[in-house]
Formats: sequence, structure tokens, C-alpha cells
Amino acid sequence: MNKNSIAAQTVSCIKMLENSEIASCLAMTHETKIKASLRVASRPKQSRKKTMLQLFSPKIALLFVSTFLFFSFTTIAQTITNFTLLDVVSVDTVSLKQYANKKGVAVIFTSNECAFDNYYSERIKKLANTYSDNIQFLLINASQEPGEAVAAMNQTIAQRRINVPYLADKAQVALTMLDAKKTPEVFLLKPTAGKFTVFYAGALDDNPQVATDVKQDYLKNNIEKLLAGQPSDESVRAVGCSVRRR
Repeated sequence: MNKNSIAAQTVSCIKMLENSEIASCLAMTHETKIKASLRVASRPKQSRKKTMLQLFSPKIALLFVSTFLFFSFTTIAQTITNFTLLDVVSVDTVSLKQYANKKGVAVIFTSNECAFDNYYSERIKKLANTYSDNIQFLLINASQEPGEAVAAMNQTIAQRRINVPYLADKAQVALTMLDAKKTPEVFLLKPTAGKFTVFYAGALDDNPQVATDVKQDYLKNNIEKLLAGQPSDESVRAVGCSVRRR
């Protein structure tokens, strides 16, 4: 198979993944270079470019990188209408549309038992307090394990003392809507004409385990950009515990 064919199949496979046609994509990945292309797609931008230039000719590599970034941007800019979930703190329902008057909503998928969520609890509390005037923080638990039940959620939020709604999404409505896969994973939403667009999605920062060693505050930086009317940064893949689907 020549380089043009490999590049064309790679782009086709990326499109299939965007449409959740995973089986069709996998059927195409018998070529070593296509598999390598998909693997490097999740690497940092500069690393992706360098590896793609090694796999294909410069023009084909540039085409692939541009195409991948286009689909990444399209995913980030998806529109969310509304969801309504039970807040275990107030024992009342909370709807996303309640916060249409805010400048942004930070939806963070979290859990009771994942160690990564414990690492981030103080950082989330600090961000929620810092930006409380303009950004509404919502914690969502869509995990299915027994230790993630509503009663356990009540105990966890009381222990962490984060003064934001903690929403139970056991039917995984919001999880599916936003296509969240990890905890913690953040979706910074921008209210637009009664709906919400995903401004930034992914990791909160670049060091889950040691807060004092963080070099890149992804969520904080994108909140500042949202408030300043500036474009968002690229999404950064979340690191944490996988959420089991129902």
C-alpha cells in the first residue's frame, strides 16, 4: 500500500471514530502505519507532528495533522442543550439551564473511590471558590460501583467540603451527552443563546498526584481565557480512573 492510500485510510478511520464506528475503523487498521498514526493522534501537538513526518511525506503528514486537529476542534465545540440530575447535597434536582446566566459552567466528572479524585479535591475546591462569581462548578458522579451509591456520595462530599452541587448521574445521561470517560474529567461549558458549547475538555492540570508540582493549570488557564473572550486551548486527555458504562 502506498503512502497516499495509507493517509487516506487513516483519515477515514479518524472520521469513523468521530462517528463511533469503532468496528469499521478497527477493520481498516491492519496496516502498521495506520495503527501508528492512530496511536500518535493522542500525543502532544509537537510530538504528533514529528512522528507523522517520520511516517509519511511532509505534505501527507501536514494533511493528516490538520485533519485530526479539525476533528478535535469539532468535538470540543459540540453543543449541549440540557440535563437534569439529583443533587445529593440539596436533595433537589439541578438543571444545566439554571446556569445560563453564568459566564461558564465547569462540569467535572468525579467519584468517591478513585484515588485521582481524592488528589484533586482541594484543587477543585480552590477553583470553585476563586471563580464562584462567574463560573458555576458542578460535580457529577456517573460511576456504577456499590461504593458510588447516593448515600456514599453524601458522605464523600461532606468529607471533602466542596460547596458545589454533587449530582448523581446513575443513568449516565450527562456522561453520554458529553462522552466523558475518566474521573476526574472536566468539561468547561460556555453559555450561548440558551445552549452550551464545550469550550475546553479534558484534564484539570498536568500533575494529578502532586499539586505543588503542577506546571500547566489547564482548567484555570481556560477559565481565564473564557472570561477574557479569548479562544480556548486544545483539549488535553484526562488522566484518572475509567468510568464503567452501564
